[in-house]
Formats: sequence, structure tokens, C-alpha cells
Amino acid sequence: VLVRVQVNPLDPGESWRRWNTIRLLTDCNPNVGVALELPHELPPNDDALVQWVAEPVKLVVLSTAVFLANRKGFPVLSKKHQAIVRRLFELQPQFVISSSTLNIMEACGGLSAFKLYLEHLYSTRPEPDETDKMALGYDDYLQTPLQPLMDNLESATYEVFEKDPVKYREYERAMALAFVDRTIDAVTP
Repeated sequence: VLVRVQVNPLDPGESWRRWNTIRLLTDCNPNVGVALELPHELPPNDDALVQWVAEPVKLVVLSTAVFLANRKGFPVLSKKHQAIVRRLFELQPQFVISSSTLNIMEACGGLSAFKLYLEHLYSTRPEPDETDKMALGYDDYLQTPLQPLMDNLESATYEVFEKDPVKYREYERAMALAFVDRTIDAVTP
């Protein structure tokens, strides 16, 4: 079940509150998702839109009025629209192009021009870093902590641990703090 939510550019929080009310009324049912409609005028605060990346957005509705025409007359999105669409790509939603008239769609190169542009945006998104690649498929899932001393873990599991940059960064920070503490203890009589 999809709930269509139109982002209100004047009060974007209101749109999210309506969605949250529906989500709570359905007991956070995983079968209820969002069909997010982006307005022509986006809210000035990016945080209001980025919060949708944490929601189950299954469909993004873009009106042809949201698109601008480039020098050749083909549809493009503003930089701000491009940024939020690229963030929404992370959720792998479907996209719907809506129009109140068919004339606009024909004048801009037809529906295929909009589709080609969205495909271009998708193909030019930045490559995920190593951490994102490693976590792919595990977003929004709580994992039980592994107990390497108690559980017999496979070598592949240890390889994942070895690739974790956060672990090494935190270990290095902890060691530096321990050396500082030790130096202070040695100097203090």
C-alpha cells in the first residue's frame, strides 16, 4: 500500500507529520510505503527533504512542471532537485512523471526524454565508498553482535571485520588517548 505524500514547500515538516500519523495508525506496517511527490519549489531547508531518505519511499512522483528546459529544449532538474533525487536513488524507488497536459510532454521530447534524463542522473551518481559497499543490503536491519571469542566464526566474517575502517580509526584514537593518560600518570608524582 502506498500513501501519496506531497511535500509542502512552506511547511515540509507538516508533510512528514501526516505520513508519520498514518505510519503510527498502521503500527509501522512494513507493507505501507510512501509515494513522495516533490514540488516545483523545494523548501529552503535541505534537512526537511533529507529526512525522507530514512522513510520507506517506494515511489517518487515528479510533475513535468518540476523540470526545466535546457538549451536544446530537453528536460532537466534544478541543482536542488537533482541533489534530492540522487539521495532518493539510495532507496531504489520507482519514478513516475506526471503531467496535467500531454502537450508539455510532447514539446519537451516526449516521455522518453524524461526517462533518459533520470537514467542519466542515476548513471552519474557517485560510486559508494568501501563502507557503503560493505553495508549494502543491511540498511535498516539490527544485527546481533558477534562474539568472536564465543562463536566459531568463518574466515569470511573475519575478512569483513578487517575491512571496517571505523574500527581502526576508533582503535587508533583510543590508543592515542591511552598514551596521553599514561604520559600524564608518569609525570604526576
